[in-house]
Amino acid sequence: MAALGNFAQSPSSMPLVIAISGAENNLQPQRTASEVDAEEAGLLFASPLPGHLTGKPFAVPARDAWFNRLPARLPPTLVLHGTHDAKTPYAAAQRHIAALRRAGPVQLFTVEEGSHFVLWPNRGCAGNAVRRFVLGDEEQALCVTVTGSH
Repeated sequence: MAALGNFAQSPSSMPLVIAISGAENNLQPQRTASEVDAEEAGLLFASPLPGHLTGKPFAVPARDAWFNRLPARLPPTLVLHGTHDAKTPYAAAQRHIAALRRAGPVQLFTVEEGSHFVLWPNRGCAGNAVRRFVLGDEEQALCVTVTGSH
């Protein structure tokens, strides 16, 4: 794991990820652990997150009038997204970004054949895109993953 570096779902951040996912992204709140196990049967790799979202491990806020509401204004925003992201399909991300653009400037940086964690196999390319965005340099919109890295 040391070679991969720190990442958003490292064990210390898992409770926060579970709470956020349970409140905002869990579109199947009644899903059971056995259903998740059945979906993952035969897969070589699977995320632990779907299993952690079963059984309501944390209290989550009710979905009120603010739930799923687009912001009125956004600061300049950069979205990094892989075309092979199994968690959020690329087309869904494009639709969400189009909606967000009504609230402010949103740039999409695409990692061709990239998975959910685009910075792992693409540190140079994706890292440069982040640096350019933060420093206000010329926009970079695309990079390609190294074969076999996703």
